[in-house]
Amino acid sequence: MWTQLFFASQQRHMGRNVREVRARQELRRAQIQIEELEFSIRKLNRLTKGMWEILKVELDLEDGLLEQIVNHQAEAEQESKVSCDETTLKCPNCHRSFSKKTGNCVYCGTPVLPRSLF
Repeated sequence: MWTQLFFASQQRHMGRNVREVRARQELRRAQIQIEELEFSIRKLNRLTKGMWEILKVELDLEDGLLEQIVNHQAEAEQESKVSCDETTLKCPNCHRSFSKKTGNCVYCGTPVLPRSLF
């Protein structure tokens, strides 16, 4: 009887360890995804600033006018929301839905679309 209790206790302990390892792995995957998103945001920020400067210099536009253009574009996008089916894909690896804009599955990281500069 004591051996049964001992083995049952060991199995519970091992099950807890497996869950902890899985949780740590999921946490690490999430941290990597966050780092990739932060990198993408920094890259997009640099690109946007560069484009902003090009527009200002080449077209002699003021910041206020550029802000109006950006705000108008944002409002137009809000008004013409595209249906979910047109903006999402299913990952061939994990079969979860994600945005076409990402290029990689946000859940498992599988590359799905070739990434472009924009």
